[in-house]
Amino acid sequence: MPTTLPGPGRPLLLAVDADPAQLGRIETELQHSFGGDYRVGGETTVADAGRVLRDAHDRDDVVALVLVDRGFLDEARSDLFELVRRLHPDARRALLIDWRDWVDRGAAQAVLHAMAVEHVGHYVLMPWIPGDELFHRTVAELVQEWSRGAAWPMREVVVVAAPGSARAYAISDLLTRNGIPHAFRDRASQLGREVLERTGSGRAGVAVWMPALGGRTLVDPTDAELVEAWGVPTTLAEDQRTFDALVVGGGPAGLAAAVHASSEGLRTLVVEQESLGGQVGASSLIRNYLGFLRGISGAELAQHGYQQAWVFGAHFVLTREVDHVGRQDGGFVAHVAGIGTVRAGGVVVATGVPDRGPDAAPRTDWLPEDVARDRHGFLLTGADAAASGWSSGRMPHPHETTVPGLFAVGDVRCGSVKGVACAVGEGSAVVAQLQQYLGTLARA
Repeated sequence: MPTTLPGPGRPLLLAVDADPAQLGRIETELQHSFGGDYRVGGETTVADAGRVLRDAHDRDDVVALVLVDRGFLDEARSDLFELVRRLHPDARRALLIDWRDWVDRGAAQAVLHAMAVEHVGHYVLMPWIPGDELFHRTVAELVQEWSRGAAWPMREVVVVAAPGSARAYAISDLLTRNGIPHAFRDRASQLGREVLERTGSGRAGVAVWMPALGGRTLVDPTDAELVEAWGVPTTLAEDQRTFDALVVGGGPAGLAAAVHASSEGLRTLVVEQESLGGQVGASSLIRNYLGFLRGISGAELAQHGYQQAWVFGAHFVLTREVDHVGRQDGGFVAHVAGIGTVRAGGVVVATGVPDRGPDAAPRTDWLPEDVARDRHGFLLTGADAAASGWSSGRMPHPHETTVPGLFAVGDVRCGSVKGVACAVGEGSAVVAQLQQYLGTLARA
């Protein structure tokens, strides 16, 4: 059984700068950090760079990154970036700029113009000292972004099936949404045949080979089997059934609630029916999320949230559905399909909506009847809850439903502002309200 995927030679990192001395510094820095795994090339003219790119295309060589100095004429630079986009669409394209270019009006306008109309998604500051770690980190991030979308590098998971297989597509979608790097291989390909022959699964509809996990192979796996094999939990131990906070839904709002609740020391469980990130997990690039200059994919953002919450001690269960929640002994009892009963002091509903169409509505029929909803099924909270059947002697918290201790955040909540950042904000804010509620229980 192969331990690596077949592929061409080392991918190319190409720098283009008219100043030979400056180009030499760039090549030295690239060679120092990336020379072991990548070929490093440099050209002083746009014409020579174009020749290198055409030759690479003709030889089926892989280009991972092209860095072009801002100093070239706009038209020539734009033509070169267009050539990269056409011949090597997976390659990352970035503009090399000098320090303080952003305070020079003309230079800044050139950078913004390039990023707006020249198919350039990034800029990179020139290295100014040997071992410039900012330069190294920026290039490393660009290369990592390229590696996640390119077909060349070895993939941690390989899905083997016939072209057009609906189940293979569903598995690939599940892997993508959970941030698991993977590739598809036709069962008739060399690698596909080797996987099927070694596992004796020639009649299987889909085989999933996991070289990152020692070559383990799954044959026609269920969703739960697939994510569990990768190390994502799909069940709970018998002694892990009591929590302070139960978060239903692992989208941006639910993940934010999990991070903040667990960081405050609350025993937190997140149950997600499908995959981490919810709808946002399918977003190839979110460009306007604070703190990510070049944007971030929905799956990667969800993975960051998952890992952050896990470090704080949050528990996760994926591919399971909470199908009932009820009150018991001052807290809540929830039934999780395939697992059983879970107890929690408070519940945060962050299940979102199935889609974002004009008629999109949440599925909230699994909640108690005394949880008030609007005519579309969105959960009423705060002042709306107070006017819709709230019976406690205090006013409800802003994200609290008509059932004390049961909160709603994100798209499932009536009146919420749709969007990733807003969902994260609600998920973060609800934890303080949950803590206040749990505090009243402790004093009762």
